[in-house]
Amino acid sequence: MAINFKEKLTRVEAFVFDVDGVFTDGQIVPTVGVGISPTLCKLAKTVIVELNSWHPKELRGMHDLTQIADPPHRHDSGVTGVRDRLGKDHILVDPAKIVVVEVNEPNEGSVFAPVDEVTHTIGENVARFFVAEMKAGRIPASFLPIQSGVGNIANAVLAALAENSDIPDLEVYTEVIQDAVIDMLESGVVRRSPFRTPAWTASTPSSRFLRSGFCCAPQSSRIIPK
Repeated sequence: MAINFKEKLTRVEAFVFDVDGVFTDGQIVPTVGVGISPTLCKLAKTVIVELNSWHPKELRGMHDLTQIADPPHRHDSGVTGVRDRLGKDHILVDPAKIVVVEVNEPNEGSVFAPVDEVTHTIGENVARFFVAEMKAGRIPASFLPIQSGVGNIANAVLAALAENSDIPDLEVYTEVIQDAVIDMLESGVVRRSPFRTPAWTASTPSSRFLRSGFCCAPQSSRIIPK
């Protein structure tokens, strides 16, 4: 998508997006929606940042932001471990392009339904299947990478994996967060994650911003083409 914008929109009049912090040197810390914000910040003549005080400042450190080269000049990421980082925890923008508007608005993201009897059973079945495969030697004791997906069933499956003592502690690579992953982080089931922020301390109230709707914040950005 970023490539399409760069090819079709060589200039954007203004880009408006939700941010957690903005600094005099042009560092901008996004809130919960990033998408192609780095590309649009680069293309836009004016970057209007909605400095949203609803979000805790501990959000800084959640992001790993970089702009990779377009094909055919793109190379591998170089990421070999879950704690490896590609870029920065902020977007760097020419300060002369930035206009700040202060707001205090919660997210408008979707809220998943809680785990019910059906999704709980699905999760338990998946966890038992993995355990059976491990005992049969078809999955190593260290486990294998899995892609959980996002949604009610994914929440239930991850919760069941976390509760099953035969499943080893996990590492998480992700571009989105949902409740089950947060519970796993706070309980210590996730051994390592790419996030470097005190918001993952269970005792801090700053973890409130990670709950329902963290993944999807449709109001987080708007584009005004020239």
